[in-house]
Amino acid sequence: MFSKKSVFIFLLIFWGGLLISSPVYARGLVPCGGTNEQPCTVCHAFQLGQNVLFVIAEQVVPAAGIILVVVAGIFMFLGGAKPDMFQKGKTMLKDTAIGAAIFYGAWAIVNTLVILVGQNLAGPGSTFSSNWTNFTCTAQEVDFYKPPPGLYYSCNASNLCETNTTCKLGDPNCYDNRFCGGKCGGQLPSTCSDEQGLAQSHNVPLTPTRDPRLQSLLNCIESKLGPMPAEGGVNSFYGSVFTWDHDHRICNFTRGERTCGTCSHAVYSCHYGGERTGTQGALGVDFGTERNRSSIRNAAIECGANSAKIYDEGDHLHISHPSCDKN
Repeated sequence: MFSKKSVFIFLLIFWGGLLISSPVYARGLVPCGGTNEQPCTVCHAFQLGQNVLFVIAEQVVPAAGIILVVVAGIFMFLGGAKPDMFQKGKTMLKDTAIGAAIFYGAWAIVNTLVILVGQNLAGPGSTFSSNWTNFTCTAQEVDFYKPPPGLYYSCNASNLCETNTTCKLGDPNCYDNRFCGGKCGGQLPSTCSDEQGLAQSHNVPLTPTRDPRLQSLLNCIESKLGPMPAEGGVNSFYGSVFTWDHDHRICNFTRGERTCGTCSHAVYSCHYGGERTGTQGALGVDFGTERNRSSIRNAAIECGANSAKIYDEGDHLHISHPSCDKN
């Protein structure tokens, strides 16, 4: 059986090492609630649990094991003329090996349970890497445009645009603007054909473009991960890359306000520069990759992006520049 003394020494070093290492690894151990971090959710509780497990497994236990092996070696080296001391060192060495095997076996089981349980209970906003060692949580993007009930519109039997209380945004025949996107008798305002006037009134560029600050962030990401495709293009690493609204060009000049029809993004989305920021262009980017999101996210944070402004939206990764006053 295990030597009580060696077990006591192991536990003493283990907990001593944990107490010593805790302040060192506290920064980043709690993955939320700090400056420039996301608000804490249920998902982050599981991420915290895994972070603690990895600090113990990668730092504390190896340090304790090395110290015990050294102590056991000293006992055995000095125990040539003292069989009891040699045997004590041998027993300590054996107990250390058995203890480490038990710990890492238990750690593998617990870590797997944390991932499996967290994946089922943490809900939306949880993402899991395929290498079993990385549990990350991201918040979902907030849609700032939520029209109250009764402010959806559809074309009536007389082909006129009117409010429809049974409409739900997303239905093919329902619209979130009083002109029904120009699909029926409710014609769009004449100003919707004046891109220059709209751009000037909303203080945005006369042609869709990227804000230089967003471009600088993208350049930094490129320096770490390799070249990106051109705007609206695709490559094998980043997937598609979109900053401004390609499907509804007019929305780039209204900051996403539904004055001239439906838009691809939320009102004042960072794709439109936000509400008052982004006077030089788009401050948000979407990467259409599923495989390399974690790498892009980490590179963006290293380049100065705020983790609270990075969103895994299912079919793409959205990153807003920290200067944007919305998402």
